[in-house]
Amino acid sequence: MSSVSYHISNLLEKMTSTDKDFRFMATNDLMLELQKDSIKLDEDSERKVVTMLLKLLEDKNGEVQNLAVKWQNNRHTRHYQWREKKPKYNKGG
Repeated sequence: MSSVSYHISNLLEKMTSTDKDFRFMATNDLMLELQKDSIKLDEDSERKVVTMLLKLLEDKNGEVQNLAVKWQNNRHTRHYQWREKKPKYNKGG
């Protein structure tokens, strides 16, 4: 497991904490990590991140919910940027 994957995995674990401050800080740290252009998540890690952040939209703490909403708004913008950067493959081989 790469150091980035390990770091993301640790943040995801902290995002399930019963302590609202841990959830808030882990969510904030994850958002900062994901804003870096150098971060490349594999499909499984990306799925885990999206699943966790969608769960946090229903968090019982309003500050954590607000971060998740902020992430969701940023995610849509970045998703379209990623789609534009995707190489086009020739189906004919």
